[in-house]
Amino acid sequence: MVQNGALLLLIEKDSMDKHLQELINKYMEGGISVEDFFLLRRLLEQLSDEEVKGQLAECWRNQEQAPISSSLKESMLKEIELQLGDANDTEVDSNYMAGWYKPLLRIAAVVLLLLCIGGGAWYKQYTKVTPPVLSENVLTAMKENKEMTPENKVESMGQMGKQTIRALLSQYCKDEEVVEDFADAYKMSTLNMKDGWLTLDDGTVVHLNGNSRLFFPEHFKGSERNVILDGEAYFLVAKDKSRPFLVHTSHGDIREYGTEFNVEARNGEPAEIVLVEGSIGVTPIGGTERMMQPNMVCRISGTETKMEIIDTEPYKAWNIGKFAFKDWPLERIMNVLARWYGVTIEYEEPNLRHVTLSGSFNRYDGMQETMQALETVTGTQIKIEQGKIKIDNIKY
Repeated sequence: MVQNGALLLLIEKDSMDKHLQELINKYMEGGISVEDFFLLRRLLEQLSDEEVKGQLAECWRNQEQAPISSSLKESMLKEIELQLGDANDTEVDSNYMAGWYKPLLRIAAVVLLLLCIGGGAWYKQYTKVTPPVLSENVLTAMKENKEMTPENKVESMGQMGKQTIRALLSQYCKDEEVVEDFADAYKMSTLNMKDGWLTLDDGTVVHLNGNSRLFFPEHFKGSERNVILDGEAYFLVAKDKSRPFLVHTSHGDIREYGTEFNVEARNGEPAEIVLVEGSIGVTPIGGTERMMQPNMVCRISGTETKMEIIDTEPYKAWNIGKFAFKDWPLERIMNVLARWYGVTIEYEEPNLRHVTLSGSFNRYDGMQETMQALETVTGTQIKIEQGKIKIDNIKY
């Protein structure tokens, strides 16, 4: 410590600011060591009271976004001014002040300065919004989708009137305050065989599947980012630690903690939430929040909630324009295709439902082409008749 003190004596006046900044940076990066604190004290001995107060005031002026109220700033500045006042205004001996008390007060003032700067830096980091990193496959899928489905449009709901909007959204969101905030919401809808991509106000990317609707505000306000979903969507959420992202559905709410997940929730049907990356909490209507880990699915049916480990590849696949499945029963595959193409399925023999398959299709292939491929793989006869797909006897 003596060596550090001797070294400090060699520091010229015009380099003090640089050294002070270095100490501040050390503090912000993980704290000040005993040696650094001694250096800081010796440096402060060469600064005037006004310089210390000026730095603190400047810090507050530069940190207007920091969570420090004006009344707190006022009281802290007043307190520091009192402590750093003329020694003649106190009953403390001037030699005593010069020996250790006054430098200690300067140190206290600069510790407040460091806390202010550190707090401001923390707040900026805490409120920093980081858009999701999109893979090349996702970027390609977004481009192809835009070329193929230019008719997907976003429309304002303002002309519908508050009561109509409230009645509509109350079917999917039970939080009345959220519904009230959606008085000037926007809506994106998709039809059968039509999906769409949307980038929200914070940079979150949403891939809306066919026959689905997403309600969202033009700008996120308040302490949460709320959207309302009727249907299926894949979310790549922008990270914002200060404002969680919530998806409201008729089955409950999904709260993200910086993540990538898929939600399918429609009135009258069981809901399915699949977590690909990150962490989310699922709160069924009338229930308590349950946390999910990556590669898990949460299925909600009425008041029952079930979680299990699954393969998330099929969900990531649809997000980039493919149907992918591994060891799926034919019934499950056909249910996915039926929803996409907007048709119903009929089986000539019930046992056909349980034939298992693995493979993938391009989502944007025509229904005829996809059914022909399935015929070849399963050895069945598949006919398309007036909005129905009939799967007949196996050919052998």
